[in-house]
Amino acid sequence: MTATIARPTPREATPPAPRPRPPRSRRVAGGPSNLALAALTLSAVVALSRLFTRPTAFFVPVAVVALVVHLVAWSCRRARLELLPSALASALAGALTTTWVSLGHATAYGIPWRGAYHALGPALQTAADAYRSTAAPTEVLTGFVIAAAFGVGCAAFLGDWAAFRMRASTEACLPSFSLFVLSAALAQGHGTVEAAAVYLAGLLAFLLTRQGAVDSPATSWFASRSRQGASSLVATGALVAVVAVGLVSTVGPHLPGATTHALINWRRGTTGDQGRSTGSPLVDIKDRLRSESEEEVFTVKTDHPAYWRMTALDDFNGSGWSLDDTYRRAGGALAGSDDGLPDVGPTQIGTATFRISGLDSLWLPAAYRPLHITGARGVSYSAEAASLITQKATSDGDSYTVSSAIPTVTPAQLAQSPFVSPDEPGMARYLQLPAGLDPEVGELARQHTFAATTPYQAALDLQNWLRGPEFRYSLDVPADDSPNALLDFLTTTRAGFCQQFAASFAALARTIGLPARVAVGFTPGELGSDGLYHVRDDDAHAWPEVYFEGVGWIAFEPTPGRGSPDQAAQAITGEKPGQAADAAPAATATASPTTTAAPGRPAPLPKGAVHPGTAAPKTTVAHHHHANRFLLAVAALVAAALAWALALAIISRAVTARRRAHALTAPARIALAWREVGEALAGAGSPSRPWETPAEFARRAAGEAALAQPSQQALVGLAASFEVAAYSPAGPDDDTAAAALIAARQIKAELATARPWWSRLALRLDPRPVWRAVSPGA
Repeated sequence: MTATIARPTPREATPPAPRPRPPRSRRVAGGPSNLALAALTLSAVVALSRLFTRPTAFFVPVAVVALVVHLVAWSCRRARLELLPSALASALAGALTTTWVSLGHATAYGIPWRGAYHALGPALQTAADAYRSTAAPTEVLTGFVIAAAFGVGCAAFLGDWAAFRMRASTEACLPSFSLFVLSAALAQGHGTVEAAAVYLAGLLAFLLTRQGAVDSPATSWFASRSRQGASSLVATGALVAVVAVGLVSTVGPHLPGATTHALINWRRGTTGDQGRSTGSPLVDIKDRLRSESEEEVFTVKTDHPAYWRMTALDDFNGSGWSLDDTYRRAGGALAGSDDGLPDVGPTQIGTATFRISGLDSLWLPAAYRPLHITGARGVSYSAEAASLITQKATSDGDSYTVSSAIPTVTPAQLAQSPFVSPDEPGMARYLQLPAGLDPEVGELARQHTFAATTPYQAALDLQNWLRGPEFRYSLDVPADDSPNALLDFLTTTRAGFCQQFAASFAALARTIGLPARVAVGFTPGELGSDGLYHVRDDDAHAWPEVYFEGVGWIAFEPTPGRGSPDQAAQAITGEKPGQAADAAPAATATASPTTTAAPGRPAPLPKGAVHPGTAAPKTTVAHHHHANRFLLAVAALVAAALAWALALAIISRAVTARRRAHALTAPARIALAWREVGEALAGAGSPSRPWETPAEFARRAAGEAALAQPSQQALVGLAASFEVAAYSPAGPDDDTAAAALIAARQIKAELATARPWWSRLALRLDPRPVWRAVSPGA
């Protein structure tokens, strides 16, 4: 339907002289603000660089990607390209530059090809493994550079979009600020003042430069110094910024309370019913596993010395072990196992009192399995890993007493335990193996457990093989986290320290159907004349644990020269107590100790179990771990976009209904129609100008928006009706108001239909129309 409004003859008025407006190229390109925004992004890269031992090696390639994305975004705006092609061009430029600076050796004459594609996955996987097992500052890995370049490139483009297309200065700072917050969360106090000072300087410089550029065309300075307004603003602001940065970096760290712990320790996660997530304890004691230092970390008063266990790692990715346990606040009594694998074997209660002095970790050592703790405040507990943590940044200075149920199972009882079925609840996580694990690892496990008829006998065979003459303990072997580290240790180097022996045992056990994990903690320490066990750096240790049906988790000791002091543990493993792991170990027999076996032939295995004495057929299983993650990420982004668009649509409808409800008079309804059309035209790229009359705006916008002739007439008539409603003493009648609303609907419908699909999609996700609608005066 076409609406035609007869234009009344308004009173002639001389419109004010149009104000000079800046050239369009300057409004689009951004001027010096481009450089200030690029500097702000680089300041965020500086903050990220402090996470690495070689900051320059990280900063240079990531900064190059950021500058290239900023340059491409600026060039696209100069060329008057729309948002979608600009985003595609920036993404392509960022991807190419990232490939050149990080995977240049894998390209074909600089062109990313199959080599670069195949090198990308391992690089990201290696970085992901290092992220879970190291703490800042860490080595600069290719995967870290790629991930950071992607994030910084996105921040650069989003900042450019917000600053120069949305013309929103504050929102333009949010992408880089997110990177700064990420660096603050991961750095944990390393270089905080310097990074904060650099970022604050970049932030103030951009805001001042951008505000001066926005205000200089039209803002006067006290109405008499219009030509000096922008320069005065920048000069005064620069002085204030220098003073502010100086105060933050020099005075701020020395203010009262600046060095105290936070009221809520958000870096360590959350506590309460929702649980608390932690990282790997190998991050905290990895250096101690190879240390010969005799610095004391804690003392223990006990009549039952044992391995002082911190936690257990159950996630094996092929090159390393990690955990992602959930800890819940605990009182004195600690909850039992809730992972489907309970400890049901015989135990005895052992009590130990700990005094932590230099552990520098959030974990609280205890004998396995802790039942009750007193003396420590703010303790959280993981029933799955049977480990304790403190809510503080470190347990140093804590004193507490733990009662533990220490296993007293006998070899005869373990010999009666059958092979478990992988289909049992809670079993899968302890049998999980990565898709890329070399089949030769499983072949080695089956080769050295071929004669075993029980899980206990198979575990002993694996332990005694690793403690045998083929392997040796050495602190001189560098830690290897490469995908081939496990096979290299078993077949080539055959030398290492407890981390390699424990991790290899657990991986080998899983290949033959034994649920296994890696425990991390300390050996008992040295008993002093004061009656206390003094535990030092060189007592840090890792050992495997195997789950036996009807019994629970039992520790084994594949590391030469080590052995638990617990009498029951000695009977199980056949190894005497030992802590002098650097001594040359005596050769141990590779045969299993005599065990009691059930008469007759072994019982048939449960469905899916792997008998260690049988060579399992080789099968190929297709794993799509990375593809699944990518699809989940895409699905999450699509769901978030749909939820965002739905929320905006609901709010927009609510605002429209509220507007209509408040437009009770004919002039108000005409003003509402004019406002809605103005918003639609602004979204189509034809916003009103301050110096234009409604009639002038209608004639110009009708041509720019390429409206059809009926809609052009409707827009001009609507402008005339609005002038009458705004200036005529008599005002319009109800029929004119009804026609104005019909004309507004017609114009908005044509504008929406004329937009390309990607523009309509962007409009659905753009919050600015809703923000303008709910702003004062709407």
